[in-house]
Amino acid sequence: MEHPQKILLDTSILIEILDHKKHLELLQAEEVYLSIITIYEYIRYKKDKKFYKTKLEQAFTIIQLDNNTLEKAAEIFTKLKEKKHP
Repeated sequence: MEHPQKILLDTSILIEILDHKKHLELLQAEEVYLSIITIYEYIRYKKDKKFYKTKLEQAFTIIQLDNNTLEKAAEIFTKLKEKKHP
C-alpha cells in the first residue's frame, strides 16, 4: 500500500500510535503534522506535560491555528461528512 505524502494526525490516532503502538504505518508519510489542539489534548493528562510537549514538537510539524485554518478544517469536515451520508 502506498503511503500518503502528507498526513494530519488527530488526538485519537496519536494516542493509538504513541500509547498503544497501533497504526504505526501512518508515520511512514513524508510529512506528519499535528495541530496545536492535538498537542493540548494529548498532554493534558500526562504528568510531565513539558516533556511530552517538547517531544511532540521535535517529532512532528505543528500546525498553528488561525481563522483560515479553522475555516478550511470546517470545509473539509463538511465534505467528508457529506461523503459518508449521501
